[in-house]
Amino acid sequence: MHHEPAQDPNVLSGSGSLTAQIKLPPAATKKVDYKQDIQPLLAQKCYSCHGAEVQQSGLRLDLRQNALRGGDYGPINKDDFFGFIILLIHSSGVP
Repeated sequence: MHHEPAQDPNVLSGSGSLTAQIKLPPAATKKVDYKQDIQPLLAQKCYSCHGAEVQQSGLRLDLRQNALRGGDYGPINKDDFFGFIILLIHSSGVP
């Protein structure tokens, strides 16, 4: 009888390149608010290359509809994007 190995709930697995095997930090201890927690991180880390003035690879992250549409290479893989946001939060020390 073949059994699949138990998956570690702290490892994000996806078909995208970024999330192939990312070790996640512990789950947030508070509800994450986009305007308070996520948007400032995107502004600090991403808007200089993917904001109103510059859109490298056609990707603009400061407007929701543009972010969802993606850039020159098509829509953003949601698993990759959310994994990247989790890593940004973790590296910025947001609890």
